[in-house]
Amino acid sequence: MLAMDILSELGDQRAVDALMDKLKHAEGQLLVVTLIALGKLGDSRAIPAILPFIAHEKRVLRNHASRALEALRNEWCTEDFVPFL
Repeated sequence: MLAMDILSELGDQRAVDALMDKLKHAEGQLLVVTLIALGKLGDSRAIPAILPFIAHEKRVLRNHASRALEALRNEWCTEDFVPFL
């Protein structure tokens, strides 16, 4: 998880694809850290990978997904996910 934190802090856009792939296979805290990292990277390519977590059964994942989308500052998605919060 430390590697994801470092990549997101450095703003390494090459990490976006790997992080989006990680969302497909990760569980628990690793999902949370991955959502946070994608939000920090600010690459709108991650939006389709993050959106399914807005409706996740676990509140913590819904919250982190909404924060990641908010961090992306992409206005087209902010109004769309509000009803899921």
